[in-house]
Amino acid sequence: MDTEPWDLHFYSDRQTVHMPYDSIERILLVMRTYGVTHVTYNNQESLKPLFSNQAEGFELINEKGLRLYRVRYDLLTNLYNP
Repeated sequence: MDTEPWDLHFYSDRQTVHMPYDSIERILLVMRTYGVTHVTYNNQESLKPLFSNQAEGFELINEKGLRLYRVRYDLLTNLYNP
């Protein structure tokens, strides 16, 4: 999942999902609906609670350039359970 999935798809040749500009609850609903396994984070203000260690469930696996997180649905808190 990325805010500009067309670039990510072109360079990685992987299926991508656009990150909606919406609430955290709606973003997580889209993630679950499409089976998102990884998310990029580029300092979007609305997503800071998810990626600033305030919520479990996002494991940083690459921080060189593009920050890439693995989604751990088993660790997501009920606070963000749509």
